[in-house]
Amino acid sequence: MSEQKKEFKGVWIPKHIIEDEDLSCIEVILYSEISCFDVCFKSNKELAKRLRLKNKKSVSYVLKKLKDKGYIKEVGFNGRSKFWKAKLDKPTSNCGSRGNEIVTSEASKSLPIDKTLEKTENIAETSSAERNHIFKENSKKEDKSNLKASKKKETFNCKTEIGKMMKDKQKHIEIIGCFFNAKKYTFPDKISLQAQLKRNLRPARELARYDNSKFSKAYGCVKKKFPEEWTLNTMLKYIPGI
Repeated sequence: MSEQKKEFKGVWIPKHIIEDEDLSCIEVILYSEISCFDVCFKSNKELAKRLRLKNKKSVSYVLKKLKDKGYIKEVGFNGRSKFWKAKLDKPTSNCGSRGNEIVTSEASKSLPIDKTLEKTENIAETSSAERNHIFKENSKKEDKSNLKASKKKETFNCKTEIGKMMKDKQKHIEIIGCFFNAKKYTFPDKISLQAQLKRNLRPARELARYDNSKFSKAYGCVKKKFPEEWTLNTMLKYIPGI
């Protein structure tokens, strides 16, 4: 993936992060780095380099701790790296920060709140018809809210988009779609998918010149030699000799 540009926000760090005595300086800095992006695509290796850490496993530990405390959340995975998004609101929890579910203030906004109960406490003397009216009004609001939420979820479906690519009339797009599917890539949004698509355009166009027989043999060869690490560029190196 091409180098991701970030929006510079200075050295501002939320108060609850600074005041969390359970966080080390490295953990605070890593949170700040992730919060510079809408979605952070950087690999553990890149983050380790950014933090001047020699071992990328240290980054994995820090990311897990920040996730367990509810400060960041995982929003995608491309087969090699996880995508992270920082939560700016302070998480609230009745239990410990490790190994337990944390309900953040952001999540609490989406929790169903029964407004009807609040209203019915004050209308004991009202008629049955008035009570029914209140229930209906709240029901309509909930239906509208659920409809909006479902529309948002349907705006981008990674599996559907990759499926469309696999059926594309342009052979190089079809090849990239099959590659994403074989590697089980997942993308949080269309921008991330398009970025990876652009990165694979050149090798895909070159591979599209070969017939299906050679392509299939090249795929089998690289899959056997490099079961996890193979890419379209790897196939492009091996296919001429087949």
